[in-house]
Amino acid sequence: MPAAEVADRFGYSTASVHQMATLLRTGKLSLFTDPRPGPKGPRKAAGELRARVLALRAAGHSVTEIAAALTGQGPAGLGADHLADPGCRGDPPAAPPG
Repeated sequence: MPAAEVADRFGYSTASVHQMATLLRTGKLSLFTDPRPGPKGPRKAAGELRARVLALRAAGHSVTEIAAALTGQGPAGLGADHLADPGCRGDPPAAPPG
């Protein structure tokens, strides 16, 4: 697309479009930078958090219930008292026979 057409379409002068193209080619202008600093992907659950998630999952709780419990908004019975229950260990569910 010609610079004059780009300038008209986006409200720039033709000279500004040429200058932006030059800066982009020389690496002095980055049009699509990532706005988020820090990690770009999900974090892995580790240690105590992972054990708690496994315990809640083994007890048959849904992902929504587990998320609510971990953020402190869960219903009564999903907190530390629930995890202290001898029937709710941190072991993952047994694999089905196969």
